[in-house]
Amino acid sequence: MTRGSIRQGHRGAAVAQMAAVAVILAMLAAMPRPGGALLLVPTWSADGMAREAVAQGAALLAPGPGSTLLVRGRWGPLQRALLSHGVVVVGAPAVVCGGRI
Repeated sequence: MTRGSIRQGHRGAAVAQMAAVAVILAMLAAMPRPGGALLLVPTWSADGMAREAVAQGAALLAPGPGSTLLVRGRWGPLQRALLSHGVVVVGAPAVVCGGRI
């Protein structure tokens, strides 16, 4: 084996590790822990987002970055109700949202 092929192998391993980390982070966002904070992300308009979240039993925590909103509630019912309004519901780890939750 030449020295160049060894470096190439390390580069491939590093790319695979970065891809694995990205997949794990995506899974954490898609499957938030029960009772954890959620981030409501509007795809077009935030009009009525807070009202609908509260109607689904969510507790409003704080405004998030941009036009997002931090809530505590059940992911499934919120996702089903808000998706038709153009709102995506993702898990909100404290590290991502400035430790406010």
